[in-house]
Amino acid sequence: MHRWGAGAAQPSRSHTPAPRAGRAKRHNRTSVCSYCYDLFVAVMPDECRRTRRHLHMRTRPYGAFALFSFGIASALGQDALVEPDKQQAISEMRDLARTIKGCPKALELEMRWGKGPLEIVRVYYETPNNVVWDVTRSQTARSPYAGYIEFSISHLPWVPPETIDKFRRTRPDMYKDFFLQPLSTRWSLRYEFDIGPEGVEFVKANSAQRDVCWDNTARKGHRVPNAPKQ
Repeated sequence: MHRWGAGAAQPSRSHTPAPRAGRAKRHNRTSVCSYCYDLFVAVMPDECRRTRRHLHMRTRPYGAFALFSFGIASALGQDALVEPDKQQAISEMRDLARTIKGCPKALELEMRWGKGPLEIVRVYYETPNNVVWDVTRSQTARSPYAGYIEFSISHLPWVPPETIDKFRRTRPDMYKDFFLQPLSTRWSLRYEFDIGPEGVEFVKANSAQRDVCWDNTARKGHRVPNAPKQ
C-alpha cells in the first residue's frame, strides 16, 4: 500500500499521460474524441484540435461529392421541366437553324467590265455567320410558341485571278467601289416564326425575298409530317 506523507513525492498536476501508441488509435472518432472531450479537454487542447481537424478532413471529400452529385442531378432535371410541346418546338427550330447555317455561298450579281470572257466581276453572298435562335411563349393567339433566327451575311466581291490586275488598271473607279468601299460589311437578317403542332411557319423578315438557300429555307419553314391543319 502506498502512503502519502510530507516527504512523499506528490503527483504533478501538470503531468501529461504517456502518448498513446499508434496513429490510427489517436484519430479514432469514438474512442479519442469522447476521451478528449470528457477527460483531457483542459489538459490537451492541441490534441483535441488535431483530432477534430483530422475527422473534418476525412469527411470533406464526401461532402464535395454530395454537392457535385446534386449539381449533376439539377442540370439533368432542367430538360424534364420543359413542356413536351416546347421540346418539340425547340427541336424544330434547332433543325431549321442548322439547315440555314449549312447553306453555301450564292451569287448576288455579275457585271462585265471588258470584252473578254474573264473580264467580269461578281459579288457573292457568303455563308450565314453567327446564327442564333430561340423559342419563347407566343404573345398572340396564332400559335402557342414563337421563334426567331438571326444571322449575318457578308458580301464577297470576286474577279478572276487572270484579269484582276487589268481590272485594277483599267477600271480603278469600279475596283474601288467593289474592293475598297465597305462592300464586305455584314448584313444582319432576322426571321420570325409561329410554332405549333403543325410545325414552324414563317411570319416576317427584316429583308425582301431573295432566291437564295437561306432565304428560301427560312420562308418555307418546317412542317411536321401528317400534322393536323388548324
